Amino acid sequence: MVVSDSAGNITSNSATLSVSTPVQAQPSYYVAPNGNDSADGSVSSPFATLQRAQLAMQQSSVKVTQINAGTYYLTSPLTLTSLDQGETWKLYLARPWC
Repeated sequence: MVVSDSAGNITSNSATLSVSTPVQAQPSYYVAPNGNDSADGSVSSPFATLQRAQLAMQQSSVKVTQINAGTYYLTSPLTLTSLDQGETWKLYLARPWC
């Protein structure tokens, strides 16, 4: 690799690059403060509320919701029942380049 700037350039020693098969993304719903509960809950069209994501997980085989950082206001408590067994709720930090 060659690195250059206004002072000149330098060449690194040889290196090995290993490329592996990417990890399969886990099917998930997404929630973001700027989301919309009429959306499909995808990364590009996230839900706005945790309640909507909960309902989606209860009605599908997808059992993971990734929550983007932000402030959420609950209109009622988020109550987990036996329908929510096996669900996972994760923090999701959206990358600005995606």
